[in-house]
Amino acid sequence: MNHDLAALQHRVLRNWNCVWKLKLPPKVKNILWRACHNYFPKRVWLQSKGVQCPDQCTMREESAENSTHLFFMCSKSVLCWKPTRWWSLWMAVFDPATSFLTNVFSILQHMYQQQKQVFGVTLWSIWKHVNNKVWNNIIESAKTICEHEGSFLTSWMNAQHIRSHTTRHPTCQGDLQWHKPSSNRYKCNVNASFSHSLNQVGLGMCIRDDDGHFVLDKTNGWFHSLTWTWGRL
Repeated sequence: MNHDLAALQHRVLRNWNCVWKLKLPPKVKNILWRACHNYFPKRVWLQSKGVQCPDQCTMREESAENSTHLFFMCSKSVLCWKPTRWWSLWMAVFDPATSFLTNVFSILQHMYQQQKQVFGVTLWSIWKHVNNKVWNNIIESAKTICEHEGSFLTSWMNAQHIRSHTTRHPTCQGDLQWHKPSSNRYKCNVNASFSHSLNQVGLGMCIRDDDGHFVLDKTNGWFHSLTWTWGRL
């Protein structure tokens, strides 16, 4: 019995390592951890805590809203998964009769790095969409959700690449200094990022006046911050 318990603990530890070692933003890995521990306020979970609410799926389907249904079986979620190209591969090892945690680890063990990244970001995007529906009554199409997750992953990966490059090849302090435009003029800084693996392009720009004050910016996709672009252009 002790041997079996030790083997089980080892297996769980190994599985969690495959989550924490993913090359993904910490908030995405946190969502995976919370989902696997059943820490999400899904309707079935809320009812078990005494909250008076219907147990039907937030997306207005008849099925009870638990993790397995919400992330893998809800029709809206399926529409978000299918464009990943690996949906059929993941479903080949998916078992609706087992726990959500077991299915997540089973799927992760059959993936290589890029697939794991897409899997994690897609799951995070589905949960973000559910929150928007519940709290803001915002309903996005599956296409929009997929576009957001692709842009988010591309921008994060490119930011990591730039950070890694800067660490390996530090530049002089003077090279990182932004210079103001001449009097009565504006300066527009532009930067683009590319991901060959995801076939995604990101673009960001910012306009500042001759005092260096912010005037206007524009991005496509989910560029959460453009601060890393200034001084490199």
